[in-house]
Amino acid sequence: MCRGAALGLGQVGATVEEIDLDLSFGRQAFLGLRGLWFVAQMFPRMEQLDRFGANVAGNIRAGLDTTTRELGAAEAARGRMWHLFREFFGKFDHLVTPCMAVPPFPVDQNYPESVAGRKMETYVDWIAPTFVLSLTGLPVASVPCGLDPDGLPVGLQIVGKPFGEEALLALAAQVEGLRPIGRSPLLREATSP
Repeated sequence: MCRGAALGLGQVGATVEEIDLDLSFGRQAFLGLRGLWFVAQMFPRMEQLDRFGANVAGNIRAGLDTTTRELGAAEAARGRMWHLFREFFGKFDHLVTPCMAVPPFPVDQNYPESVAGRKMETYVDWIAPTFVLSLTGLPVASVPCGLDPDGLPVGLQIVGKPFGEEALLALAAQVEGLRPIGRSPLLREATSP
């Protein structure tokens, strides 16, 4: 669905090119910096660690276990990603990717335990397509591009150039115009008399 939405931008005059872009090196950097952020945010309440939920407490513990060397490596990876995107935006105006690797799942499920048969190492790994891009500091929009077979929305994320919010939002509007989803059948059923 996301691929069709991206390729469909050719209908509005965009030149669309499929490329391989490996950003997997950003995963560990994100996790290290996320842990540091949790420690910094929760520092005044550290003596209450045992009262936090499993996810928050796990993030704080991971942050406390992160070494200065690992934080240095995380910042180096962030710099590498910045240079990669500087080069990328010398050739392209936007990057268009799926938001998630899995369809929506039940709200009472904390996270999917596996994606495409691969066990998730952390509870945030399933959102890697979005969190890795957060390392760039670039503007990113998420726009619905269709409904899955169960009538749930599928998102496409669009990454823009630095300070390129206006062009990014214009492209997102074009995706919405080409692939309107209306109201999900599930929402229509829930609000019908």
